[in-house]
Order: sequence, then structure tokens, then C-alpha cells
Amino acid sequence: MMNFLKKALSLGSLGLLFGALMATTAFAEYPEVSFSGYADVQAELYSYAPDTSNSDDELSSSDIYVFEAAFAPHVDLSKWVSMDAVFYYIEPSSRGDGGGSALAIDEWYVTVTSDVGIYVKGGLSYPPVGDFTTWGVGYTRVQDLIWTQQSELALGYDHDFVSIQVAAFNGGFDNTEDDGSFDTSSDQIDGFAASLAVMPLANMDDMDLTIGGYFLSDATETLAGLGGNLNLVDPNGLEEEEDVDGDDVVVYESDVPLYGGYLAGEFTFSDAFALGVAGEFATTGEFDEAEYTDAAGEATAISAYHAELVGMFDEKNVQVGVKFAGISGLDWLGSMAYDPTFEPTTFTQFGGYVGIDYIPGIHLALQHLAGSDDESTTENITTLQGKVSF
Repeated sequence: MMNFLKKALSLGSLGLLFGALMATTAFAEYPEVSFSGYADVQAELYSYAPDTSNSDDELSSSDIYVFEAAFAPHVDLSKWVSMDAVFYYIEPSSRGDGGGSALAIDEWYVTVTSDVGIYVKGGLSYPPVGDFTTWGVGYTRVQDLIWTQQSELALGYDHDFVSIQVAAFNGGFDNTEDDGSFDTSSDQIDGFAASLAVMPLANMDDMDLTIGGYFLSDATETLAGLGGNLNLVDPNGLEEEEDVDGDDVVVYESDVPLYGGYLAGEFTFSDAFALGVAGEFATTGEFDEAEYTDAAGEATAISAYHAELVGMFDEKNVQVGVKFAGISGLDWLGSMAYDPTFEPTTFTQFGGYVGIDYIPGIHLALQHLAGSDDESTTENITTLQGKVSF
């Protein structure tokens, strides 16, 4: 509790700083201060059923929680220089997703732009890895797997028809030896990410399409647990990888890249109807068998995909969509915790949603997703969402 209060007081002080900046510059051309944010509250019904006699037929839970909330000040310091910050809060559901409740600085970076579209960005932010387009509730499975946050320096170019960005950072998971000690020789700016996107319909007012791809030099530099799974424990439980106290230690050393591609489009045919499509696939390279194998004991890559089709009606105020998604190379549902003979290596999920936007700034949605792995363990999630944005 004390740590949480300290964080809250610290962030409150930063908020006062931004408020003072806005007040003292109210009559100046620069700086110009603006704010945005949102709060996403969800009610969830969850069920999980391993196909084994060693557990209950079904594990279920229900909860109401803050899926996430953010407050984002933006300051234009001059025509070419701006600063952004995002204060972020997340509260896990009763089934434990998201770790502990936390209030933190999620992003803080400075951007220097030019009249020709070239820009430089430095600070804590999200490297250009992934697209994650969805009209539904929550994250896509690709975002679950590859979302990446770093203190980085990025160089980019934005144009109506093309966007390019490259970023460099000092990764967090390549600074260890097999015995768990710190590897000073790897404490370098040796992580890289890059993206390329083209917008072939940029000159059309009622049609929008983006096709892109991205690259990350080390797949463990993600927020979704790949780094923790592959670096902090021995995935194969090998005795020779235990230290003198019998604890599992780091076995992952090689940089295995991650790369992916996507398309996202929104096509407006009239005030009564529009169509949205999204598709994304991301995969790591294949891991060395000595460093990572899947539940079946095979050297493999880890991948995820997402496909979505949505119809939008009455000036896009009503959305009705379907999703299909999956993850390969991991025991995504944790089936082996209930039966060690299981060898789950793939997870698939499908479902649909309805969204409503008739009240300005308020989005209401209902979504149901059903998933299963290749050991017949099933998962069902029904979510009611209320999201307020400004």
C-alpha cells in the first residue's frame, strides 16, 4: 500500500507540474498543452475446463474491474518539438491477468519533427512492433504475444502513402550468463526494431487501407512473457541448468528475431454501412533445441495470428464483428499444470462482438470468445465493456 501511495503522490506531483505549465502559458503561442485519456471498465464471465480427470470439470469466475485507464498530456514546445506522457493504470481480473494493480508512467518521450515528415523520437515508448487493429473488446492475441515497451531512440518518416520507422534500445534480457550473473559485455544498445507501412488508398476520403510489416531483433524483448519464459527459467527443467541451490537459471542466450505483417482497412459505402477488415501474423524465428522446446519437446518458433471482419451501421455507431485468432508454440492455457502428459502446442480462438457508440465519448460493447488448445482444454470469456474517452 505504501509503495502504491508513493507512486500516486509522485504521479500527482507530475500532474500538478503539467497543470502549472498550462496555466502559466495560457496566453503564449507555445507551449500548447492538450490532454486525452480513457477509462475502460469491464464485467467478465470466465470459464476454463481442462480435459482431464485430475481437475474439476470446470473452473469459473466473474468480476468487474478496470481493464485499463490512461491520462495523456501532450505539450507542443514549438512548431517542431513536442513532449508526450501517458499515466497508466491497470487492475487485473479475479483470474489474475495483468499482475498486480499498478499506477505507473507508461510512456514519456520527446519528438522532433520536420516539415518534410522526418522525425526523431526519444524516451520511454513502444517500438514499432505490431499493429493490433481491432474493433472488438480488449487486446488481440498478437498483441498479447509481442507487445514491446522500451526506452528507445527512433527515427521515422511519415507520408500520406508510406510510413517508416527504425528504433534502437538496450534490451533487458540479453544481459545475463548461464549462471544468472550479469553479463557486462552484453550491456549495450544492441536491440533494434523497424517497420514499414504503405497506405495505397490515402487519397480516397471514404476508403482506408494500411499494409505493413515489422521486425524485432530479439523476440524476448516483449511484455507478454516471452522474455520471462525463455530467460528466467529453464523451459526444459534440465538438472544441469540448476545452480548450487537447485534453482532454475538462465539458459537462453541467442537472439532469435521476431517479424510480422498485417493489413487493416475500413471501407465506407454509405452513411448506413461500412466494412472493416483486419489481419495480422507474427512469428519468432525457430529456437535452438538446447534453449527452448514446446510442450511436445520439439524445437519450434512461437507465433500468433488475428483475423477480424466487422460491419458498421448507422454512421458507424453500431459495430457487429467476428474474430478468429490463435497462438502456436506455447502451452497458452497452462494445460500441463493439470496433466503433465499433455503436450499442448497450439491454441485457437473464435467469437464475435457488438459495439455501440451513440453517446459521444462512451463506447459500450458485448463480446464472447471461445478458445481451446490441442489437448481439448477449453476457455470461454464473455465481456461487457464500458469505455469512456476524451
